[in-house]
Amino acid sequence: MGKRKIGLEVKFSITVILATFIGFGVMAFLTIQWMSKDFEQHYVEKANIAKAYIVDKIEDKMFSGTHETVPLIINDLDKIRRLKGVTELRFFNADGEEIFIEVEGPPEPKVGDVLKTGTPVNFRKKQNDYYLFSSITPIRNKPECLECHSKEEKLGVILLSMSMKGMITDIDRQKKRYALIFWVMALTLGSITLLAVKKLFLDPLSLIYKGTEEIEKGNLDSRVPVKSQDEIGILAGSFNKMASSLKTSVNNLKEYSTELAVLNSISSAATRSIDLEKVLSDILTHLSRLETLKIDKRALIFLADEKKAQLNLAAYQGVSDKFIERESVVAYGDGLCGISAQTGIIVTSADCRADKRHTRTCESLTDHGHIILPLKVKAKLVGVLCLFTLPLLKLSDREIKLYETIADIISVAIENARIHKTTVEKARTDGLTGLYNHTEFQHILEHEVQRARRYEKEFSLLMLDIDFFKKFNDTYGHQAGDDILKTVGQKIKSQVRAVDVSARYGGEEFCVILPETPLRHGIQVAERLRKAISDSVLEVGGYNVQVTVSIGVASFPLHAETAADLVKKADQAQYFAKDSGRNKVCEFTP
Repeated sequence: MGKRKIGLEVKFSITVILATFIGFGVMAFLTIQWMSKDFEQHYVEKANIAKAYIVDKIEDKMFSGTHETVPLIINDLDKIRRLKGVTELRFFNADGEEIFIEVEGPPEPKVGDVLKTGTPVNFRKKQNDYYLFSSITPIRNKPECLECHSKEEKLGVILLSMSMKGMITDIDRQKKRYALIFWVMALTLGSITLLAVKKLFLDPLSLIYKGTEEIEKGNLDSRVPVKSQDEIGILAGSFNKMASSLKTSVNNLKEYSTELAVLNSISSAATRSIDLEKVLSDILTHLSRLETLKIDKRALIFLADEKKAQLNLAAYQGVSDKFIERESVVAYGDGLCGISAQTGIIVTSADCRADKRHTRTCESLTDHGHIILPLKVKAKLVGVLCLFTLPLLKLSDREIKLYETIADIISVAIENARIHKTTVEKARTDGLTGLYNHTEFQHILEHEVQRARRYEKEFSLLMLDIDFFKKFNDTYGHQAGDDILKTVGQKIKSQVRAVDVSARYGGEEFCVILPETPLRHGIQVAERLRKAISDSVLEVGGYNVQVTVSIGVASFPLHAETAADLVKKADQAQYFAKDSGRNKVCEFTP
């Protein structure tokens, strides 16, 4: 079990109580001491008055000069001794001998001093557990005494002692009374002080402390009431400002964290693949899942064609086929996407129906808004990202910045995928004709052989050779020869299906793979291709020339069981066509 914490209120209470009681205790002690001395002085004065009165009475008896003086004095002594507080009354003659008593008391040394000096003496002496106030007073030599005594003769002294027990009792009573008064005052004032301190200091500080506890628990909306303009009020105000700043900072951090998570997520999706179509599809799928972006499930990505100044739809999600058919091509400056492509800036629209810039509309679409992001790499437009939003959605500057960053990530991913695609295509295609090169042809042919064997299909292979190509080079130059190769390549590609594979085999030789095409259909395709080339008049180096080709046809698995053997058989058929007079189509014959 941990130590129990002592709160600030308890500490203040203990401090105030101790300080109050100690302060009042010291004051009570000093006051009682002063009062004791004052009371004692007052008692002494009263004793002196009583002593003077008693002495005067006794002297009056003594000065009467009658023969009854002694009996009267003795009688008065008995009365005086019975007075309250009088404990001792003794007379001494000029020789220091005690008189008017039947039994002498203990000797008193100070009597001799008073007889010598004639000066009264007051002193204390202890008796049992308390003190006596004693006074030795010389008997005055009045005119009446001169009848029996000379003027210089000393008559004697009177010793009067009074008990101080009563005084001490009174002082003790007064001490207790005043002590009680002081402690009551201390308790009352301490309580008032404690309540004042609690209300003025402890309660406001406690509120601030509770506020810090709430902040510690994560309640950043906790605030402290400012009830004064003093230092504590200023502290409370500063605490509230600090809490507000902290809340703002935490919210900013949360937004930064969310934004970083979004950017990281999109970056991951954008770089998951290097294939352009896969990249575009992954980006749209991922964007539609991010609720943080406040976008609809519908989105489009256009790729830019700068030569034609138009946007070509490359990927889409959540829209109808009818919409796709209408929006497959968007000219620069046309509609929101065209404006973004033309200006290179983000275009936002809160309401598609009210925005006059929204010229490309579709009645099947529900009310919506748009965020159009130009996709640029080093100021070069690579495309446009069209996002659908809920209607009347307004974006803050911070959100716009986030979308700009997202656009930058997507732009780089698209550009990298396009570069990769271009690089791969260059590695797979012939730079002059745009057809597949020899290496890619061999790879595709091997794959087609395996596929045909697995599914028990047949396909045909065409081998083409341009007739008298060396003559064209020698006559018109190598540039003209390149133009012929390029034109023949274009003719071949235009005469075959999209599933067919056209390739430049090497030099002036070309190949065409016809998947799932038997020999007789392959011969038909070859004849159509031969005729299309021979019927064309080509302009080469300012001259109109006619080009013909010789074509050999072989079929798998009719003529060969391997890719290499199939090429060999088609090549033999092509040589047979040349030997037969050129500009012919010949099938392989064993």
